[in-house]
Amino acid sequence: GDRTAAIGVPLLYHHHMNSTGETPEAIEAILSDAPAASVGLLFDIAHYQQGGGDPVAFIRRHGKAIKAVHLKDVRQSETPPGYQWVELGRGRVDVKGCVTALRDTGFDGWAIVELDRVVDPGGTPKASAAANRDYVVKELGLVL
Repeated sequence: GDRTAAIGVPLLYHHHMNSTGETPEAIEAILSDAPAASVGLLFDIAHYQQGGGDPVAFIRRHGKAIKAVHLKDVRQSETPPGYQWVELGRGRVDVKGCVTALRDTGFDGWAIVELDRVVDPGGTPKASAAANRDYVVKELGLVL
């Protein structure tokens, strides 16, 4: 982080399912070992939820470390790996609560809407993007 800051590039850690930072405990360990002035966090609300954590509580605890956020949702699935990434508002992540917590902590970074793939039969990327856009504007009150 210090080396990249010296050349004007901020370093952000992005936790992810099936990687080193999958569980809340792993993310806490990484944050505790990384100097806050040198390393920020790209926080993914759905990966954190799926990894076993409460993303709203995490944001309230560590909001100042979050420099960018992935707005994403997840639902359980009968097929491996046991979950599916879905459009905002269709899963079990408290997306509205996360956005409220981000606002409350003074977050002013990038919020990136992310969907890995369309999982519903007959769905299209365009329809999923439109559904996410509508949710962001109408339900979250954010400006694109």
